[in-house]
Amino acid sequence: MSTRSTIARPRGDGWEGGYMHSDGYPTGVGQEIWKLVHEKFNGDGEAFLKEYLDKHPSGWSIFPDNCYCHHPDWAARADHKTRITVSSTEDKTDTPLHIEWVYIVAPGVMTILKSFPLPEPDKYAWCIVTQVEFSDVEPDWAAIEKRGEDMCHNAWEKNRPSDAA
Repeated sequence: MSTRSTIARPRGDGWEGGYMHSDGYPTGVGQEIWKLVHEKFNGDGEAFLKEYLDKHPSGWSIFPDNCYCHHPDWAARADHKTRITVSSTEDKTDTPLHIEWVYIVAPGVMTILKSFPLPEPDKYAWCIVTQVEFSDVEPDWAAIEKRGEDMCHNAWEKNRPSDAA
């Protein structure tokens, strides 16, 4: 099973990003973003976004190795452009992509969001798990992942329909 995620940039009160199909949890994509921003872009989050978001409008099958727009099996499919725009982190969504993790990269910081289920069928929202400063030491990705999963579980317990108990 894939853990879907998004690399995004801030847009107003929300964000806009590109779809990533696999390994979207913090110990996968989150850690890889951190590594690339530090090692390849010397802490420059915007340069990272230009390379890995703007130059890959169709998103990623496996980040950062297989993008949909440059992979030979998908490159010919002009319809395969997956941009996700959310006007507010509090928006509810019924997106068929069900984006579980969002990594919003801004100057100096990455904000990590985790989706959680709402009481309405097939509706989700996102909550902020943490903000990671690029000038800080590398965070404990497993702890961030656990915190996000715990937050999601707690939201489910709070929001689950009474007949799901």
